[in-house]
Amino acid sequence: MIAVIDYGVGNLFSVEKALMQFATDVLITGDKELIAKADKLVLPGVGDFGECMSNLEATGLIPTIRECIAKGTPLLGICIGEQILFEGSEESPEAKGLGIFKGMVRRIQEKYKIAGDKPGSGNTENIGSFKTASFDELKDGKGPFSALGQEIFDIYWKYYPKYRSTSKEYVSLDEFLKWYPVNQDSIELLYPCDKAEILNRIMSYIADHSEADFNENFREDEVALNVAEDVTLYK
Repeated sequence: MIAVIDYGVGNLFSVEKALMQFATDVLITGDKELIAKADKLVLPGVGDFGECMSNLEATGLIPTIRECIAKGTPLLGICIGEQILFEGSEESPEAKGLGIFKGMVRRIQEKYKIAGDKPGSGNTENIGSFKTASFDELKDGKGPFSALGQEIFDIYWKYYPKYRSTSKEYVSLDEFLKWYPVNQDSIELLYPCDKAEILNRIMSYIADHSEADFNENFREDEVALNVAEDVTLYK
Protein backbone atom coordinates (compact mmCIF):
# COMPACT_ATOMS: atom_id res chain seq x y z
CA MET A 1 0.00 0.00 0.00
CA ILE A 2 1.07 3.55 -0.78
CA ALA A 3 0.00 5.93 1.97
CA VAL A 4 -0.40 9.62 1.17
CA ILE A 5 0.08 11.32 4.52
CA ASP A 6 -2.81 13.62 5.34
CA TYR A 7 -1.84 16.39 7.75
CA GLY A 8 -4.16 19.05 6.38
CA VAL A 9 -1.72 20.43 3.80
CA GLY A 10 -1.33 19.76 0.10
CA ASN A 11 -3.47 18.83 -2.86
CA LEU A 12 -4.03 15.29 -1.65
CA PHE A 13 -6.51 14.19 -4.27
CA SER A 14 -4.29 15.32 -7.16
CA VAL A 15 -1.44 13.30 -5.66
CA GLU A 16 -3.74 10.30 -5.25
CA LYS A 17 -4.95 10.59 -8.83
CA ALA A 18 -1.38 10.71 -10.14
CA LEU A 19 -0.37 7.64 -8.11
CA MET A 20 -3.43 5.72 -9.30
CA GLN A 21 -1.99 5.84 -12.81
CA PHE A 22 0.40 3.05 -11.84
CA ALA A 23 -0.88 1.69 -8.52
CA THR A 24 -4.25 0.50 -7.23
CA ASP A 25 -3.56 0.43 -3.49
CA VAL A 26 -3.29 4.14 -2.74
CA LEU A 27 -4.73 5.54 0.48
CA ILE A 28 -4.96 9.09 1.82
CA THR A 29 -4.67 8.78 5.58
CA GLY A 30 -3.65 10.47 8.79
CA ASP A 31 -3.94 7.24 10.76
CA LYS A 32 -0.69 6.30 12.52
CA GLU A 33 -1.27 2.56 12.30
CA LEU A 34 -2.04 2.61 8.57
CA ILE A 35 0.97 4.82 7.89
CA ALA A 36 3.19 2.45 9.89
CA LYS A 37 1.95 -0.54 7.84
CA ALA A 38 2.38 1.16 4.44
CA ASP A 39 4.91 -0.18 1.94
CA LYS A 40 5.63 3.33 0.63
CA LEU A 41 4.87 6.83 1.88
CA VAL A 42 4.18 10.13 0.16
CA LEU A 43 4.52 13.38 2.09
CA PRO A 44 2.89 16.27 0.18
CA GLY A 45 3.02 19.94 1.11
CA VAL A 46 1.93 23.32 -0.20
CA GLY A 47 2.51 26.85 0.99
CA ASP A 48 4.78 27.94 3.81
CA PHE A 49 7.53 25.78 5.39
CA GLY A 50 6.66 26.87 8.92
CA GLU A 51 2.93 26.34 8.46
CA CYS A 52 3.50 22.83 7.08
CA MET A 53 5.69 21.88 10.03
CA SER A 54 3.19 23.35 12.47
CA ASN A 55 0.38 21.28 10.93
CA LEU A 56 2.49 18.13 10.92
CA GLU A 57 3.48 18.59 14.57
CA ALA A 58 -0.17 19.06 15.54
CA THR A 59 -1.10 15.66 14.09
CA GLY A 60 1.43 13.79 16.23
CA LEU A 61 2.57 11.89 13.14
CA ILE A 62 6.24 12.89 13.27
CA PRO A 63 7.42 9.96 15.46
CA THR A 64 5.59 7.53 13.16
CA ILE A 65 7.17 9.04 10.07
CA ARG A 66 10.62 8.85 11.67
CA GLU A 67 10.08 5.20 12.62
CA CYS A 68 9.02 4.35 9.07
CA ILE A 69 12.09 6.01 7.60
CA ALA A 70 14.33 4.29 10.16
CA LYS A 71 13.05 0.85 9.18
CA GLY A 72 13.58 1.60 5.48
CA THR A 73 10.11 2.49 4.22
CA PRO A 74 10.57 4.57 1.02
CA LEU A 75 9.22 8.09 1.38
CA LEU A 76 8.60 10.60 -1.41
CA GLY A 77 8.43 14.27 -0.41
CA ILE A 78 6.53 16.55 -2.80
CA CYS A 79 7.09 20.31 -2.92
CA ILE A 80 7.16 21.60 0.68
CA GLY A 81 6.86 17.97 1.74
CA GLU A 82 10.36 17.49 0.38
CA GLN A 83 11.67 20.70 1.93
CA ILE A 84 10.56 19.82 5.46
CA LEU A 85 12.76 16.72 5.31
CA PHE A 86 15.70 19.11 5.83
CA GLU A 87 16.71 20.82 9.07
CA GLY A 88 15.11 24.14 8.28
CA SER A 89 14.38 26.80 5.69
CA GLU A 90 15.18 30.45 5.09
CA GLU A 91 11.47 30.92 4.46
CA SER A 92 10.65 30.21 8.12
CA PRO A 93 13.84 30.63 10.19
CA GLU A 94 12.02 29.92 13.45
CA ALA A 95 10.65 26.55 12.28
CA LYS A 96 12.62 23.32 12.59
CA GLY A 97 12.31 20.70 9.86
CA LEU A 98 12.37 16.94 10.32
CA GLY A 99 16.15 16.88 9.91
CA ILE A 100 16.15 13.65 7.88
CA PHE A 101 18.65 15.38 5.59
CA LYS A 102 21.35 17.74 6.80
CA GLY A 103 21.22 21.31 5.56
CA MET A 104 18.91 24.27 5.07
CA VAL A 105 16.52 25.02 2.23
CA ARG A 106 17.66 28.29 0.68
CA ARG A 107 16.14 30.52 -1.97
CA ILE A 108 18.09 30.30 -5.21
CA GLN A 109 17.06 33.69 -6.55
CA GLU A 110 14.21 36.18 -6.63
CA LYS A 111 11.34 34.70 -8.62
CA TYR A 112 11.51 37.12 -11.55
CA LYS A 113 15.18 36.31 -12.15
CA ILE A 114 14.60 32.59 -12.71
CA ALA A 115 11.11 32.67 -14.23
CA GLY A 116 10.37 31.82 -17.83
CA ASP A 117 7.77 33.42 -20.06
CA LYS A 118 5.51 30.34 -20.22
CA PRO A 119 3.13 28.82 -17.65
CA GLY A 120 4.59 26.04 -15.57
CA SER A 121 2.94 22.82 -16.70
CA GLY A 122 -0.19 21.25 -18.07
CA ASN A 123 -3.30 23.34 -17.52
CA THR A 124 -1.98 25.30 -14.53
CA GLU A 125 -1.30 29.01 -14.44
CA ASN A 126 1.88 28.62 -12.43
CA ILE A 127 4.90 30.52 -13.70
CA GLY A 128 7.55 28.16 -15.03
CA SER A 129 11.32 28.47 -14.75
CA PHE A 130 13.33 29.39 -17.80
CA LYS A 131 14.86 26.55 -19.80
CA THR A 132 18.57 26.03 -19.25
CA ALA A 133 21.01 23.14 -19.21
CA SER A 134 23.21 24.97 -16.71
CA PHE A 135 22.45 25.05 -12.99
CA ASP A 136 24.81 28.04 -12.69
CA GLU A 137 22.52 30.10 -14.93
CA LEU A 138 19.62 29.26 -12.61
CA LYS A 139 21.70 29.90 -9.48
CA ASP A 140 22.92 33.24 -10.84
CA GLY A 141 19.42 34.32 -11.91
CA LYS A 142 20.05 34.72 -15.62
CA GLY A 143 16.45 34.29 -16.74
CA PRO A 144 14.86 36.44 -19.47
CA PHE A 145 13.30 38.88 -17.00
CA SER A 146 16.47 39.46 -14.99
CA ALA A 147 17.58 42.29 -17.30
CA LEU A 148 14.08 43.77 -17.45
CA GLY A 149 13.27 43.93 -13.75
CA GLN A 150 10.51 43.04 -11.31
CA GLU A 151 8.04 45.65 -12.62
CA ILE A 152 8.05 44.33 -16.19
CA PHE A 153 7.83 40.76 -14.92
CA ASP A 154 4.70 41.70 -12.93
CA ILE A 155 3.09 43.50 -15.87
CA TYR A 156 3.84 40.59 -18.19
CA TRP A 157 2.06 38.05 -16.00
CA LYS A 158 -0.80 40.38 -15.09
CA TYR A 159 -1.84 40.56 -18.75
CA TYR A 160 -0.70 37.12 -19.89
CA PRO A 161 -3.74 35.21 -21.28
CA LYS A 162 -5.27 32.93 -18.68
CA TYR A 163 -5.75 29.21 -19.25
CA ARG A 164 -8.45 28.58 -21.87
CA SER A 165 -8.58 32.31 -22.62
CA THR A 166 -9.50 33.24 -26.19
CA SER A 167 -7.27 36.30 -25.89
CA LYS A 168 -3.88 35.74 -27.48
CA GLU A 169 -2.45 39.26 -27.40
CA TYR A 170 0.92 37.74 -26.58
CA VAL A 171 2.16 34.35 -25.41
CA SER A 172 5.90 35.01 -25.27
CA LEU A 173 8.28 37.68 -24.01
CA ASP A 174 9.19 38.72 -27.54
CA GLU A 175 5.54 39.31 -28.40
CA PHE A 176 5.01 41.21 -25.14
CA LEU A 177 7.92 43.56 -25.86
CA LYS A 178 6.22 44.50 -29.13
CA TRP A 179 2.78 44.67 -27.53
CA TYR A 180 3.63 46.88 -24.55
CA PRO A 181 4.69 50.10 -26.34
CA VAL A 182 1.44 50.08 -28.34
CA ASN A 183 -0.77 49.40 -25.32
CA GLN A 184 1.07 51.15 -22.48
CA ASP A 185 -1.51 53.92 -22.08
CA SER A 186 -4.28 51.41 -21.33
CA ILE A 187 -2.21 49.28 -18.98
CA GLU A 188 -3.15 49.39 -15.31
CA LEU A 189 -0.05 49.00 -13.17
CA LEU A 190 -0.07 46.87 -10.02
CA TYR A 191 1.68 49.57 -8.01
CA PRO A 192 3.11 53.06 -8.68
CA CYS A 193 5.74 52.84 -11.42
CA ASP A 194 7.33 55.25 -13.86
CA LYS A 195 5.81 54.22 -17.21
CA ALA A 196 8.38 56.22 -19.14
CA GLU A 197 11.21 54.44 -17.34
CA ILE A 198 9.61 51.05 -18.02
CA LEU A 199 9.25 51.89 -21.71
CA ASN A 200 12.88 53.02 -21.90
CA ARG A 201 13.98 49.77 -20.28
CA ILE A 202 12.00 47.74 -22.79
CA MET A 203 13.30 49.71 -25.78
CA SER A 204 16.88 49.31 -24.53
CA TYR A 205 16.34 45.58 -24.13
CA ILE A 206 15.00 45.32 -27.68
CA ALA A 207 17.93 47.32 -29.01
CA ASP A 208 20.34 44.90 -27.36
CA HIS A 209 18.75 41.92 -29.12
CA SER A 210 18.85 41.45 -32.86
CA GLU A 211 15.70 41.25 -34.96
CA ALA A 212 16.87 37.83 -36.13
CA ASP A 213 16.81 36.58 -32.52
CA PHE A 214 13.30 37.91 -32.02
CA ASN A 215 11.99 36.33 -35.22
CA GLU A 216 13.59 32.98 -34.45
CA ASN A 217 12.13 32.96 -30.93
CA PHE A 218 8.75 33.97 -32.32
CA ARG A 219 8.76 31.01 -34.73
CA GLU A 220 9.67 28.63 -31.88
CA ASP A 221 6.85 30.03 -29.75
CA GLU A 222 4.37 29.57 -32.61
CA VAL A 223 5.36 25.93 -33.01
CA ALA A 224 5.10 25.31 -29.25
CA LEU A 225 1.68 26.98 -29.12
CA ASN A 226 0.35 24.96 -32.07
CA VAL A 227 1.55 21.72 -30.51
CA ALA A 228 -0.04 22.60 -27.17
CA GLU A 229 -3.38 23.43 -28.79
CA ASP A 230 -3.39 20.04 -30.54
CA VAL A 231 -3.06 18.17 -27.25
CA THR A 232 -6.39 16.87 -25.92
CA LEU A 233 -5.61 18.19 -22.41
CA TYR A 234 -5.80 21.75 -23.69
CA LYS A 235 -9.24 21.20 -25.20
